[in-house]
Amino acid sequence: MKHLLIFLLIVFVFATLNAQDTIIDSVYSDPYLDGYITYWRYSNWYQVVTNYYGMTVGDTGVGFIDPPESNSVMRSYTSFDLPEIPENHTVDSVYVRLYQSLCTGNSDFHEFPIWDIAGGDAVRCILNHIDYGDELDVGDWTKGDIGNPYTYENNAGIVTESATYGYRYIDVTANVIADYEMQRDKTQYRIAFQIETDWDYEFDGVEFMTSNSAVLSQHPILIIRYETESSTEEHYVEPFCHHLLVSPNPVRNSTNLSFNIITESIANTELQIFNTKGQKVQSKNLGFLNIGAHTVPIQTDNLSSGIYFLKIKNNSEEISTKFLIVK
Repeated sequence: MKHLLIFLLIVFVFATLNAQDTIIDSVYSDPYLDGYITYWRYSNWYQVVTNYYGMTVGDTGVGFIDPPESNSVMRSYTSFDLPEIPENHTVDSVYVRLYQSLCTGNSDFHEFPIWDIAGGDAVRCILNHIDYGDELDVGDWTKGDIGNPYTYENNAGIVTESATYGYRYIDVTANVIADYEMQRDKTQYRIAFQIETDWDYEFDGVEFMTSNSAVLSQHPILIIRYETESSTEEHYVEPFCHHLLVSPNPVRNSTNLSFNIITESIANTELQIFNTKGQKVQSKNLGFLNIGAHTVPIQTDNLSSGIYFLKIKNNSEEISTKFLIVK
């Protein structure tokens, strides 16, 4: 089944934090290329599933189908079309957002996958940066493995470590920049555990929603932040303060912002927080700040899970950073 060219729904907004400097672009995954491959171990065949609401990674247990196909393996795949980089801008940060809708550990639907082998606690569900082209087929099964020529990075980040349903964010900035440099029109990933099966005849797996789901808010999405070249340079050579740090990060209900003021304030310093739509969701007047180290508490109880951008402004000068809320 060849991939038909489609126009993806692109949410393209200019962030109000500085409309000319920062652009946030969000791209949904391609529903024709979202899917998973199952290796049915005892039948010894590969099944490709696309156009389905979910994609699964892990292994199967007793009673999955008749005849039994225990200890079979599933790997998932997702693909995003890459938009053109806006003129005079560079890629600042990129995240993949996935929605985890199901989780099973030793056939218990309230547990994270349990790998009953020596060192099983260290087995992770990871993202592999790959190239699987315009069609998902059985030849893509090993793409993501070390040594495969279509594997760009075997471990681009941990996808999930929790049985809790909800959004997962993976930083793929370096991977997307590499795709742009290779002049690719897509950025593509495999999701897989670092093990095929532990041979325990139990279900161990995680399901994520695809762009074939009826719930738009749960579709995989690529969130790209672009900065102008001048503003990117200013991000690293701050004119009035440096060492901007949000900790802890990721954040649950509260965190702290620490930074060093290196020049005397000539105006009130303001802290601003924006969501990925460029909407200001929180602000705080910090007053005139002395030279030296400062720490500001930030409450995030009223903010939902997701990526946020934080800006410190003083007169016409400003610096920014980003943080992640996970609840």
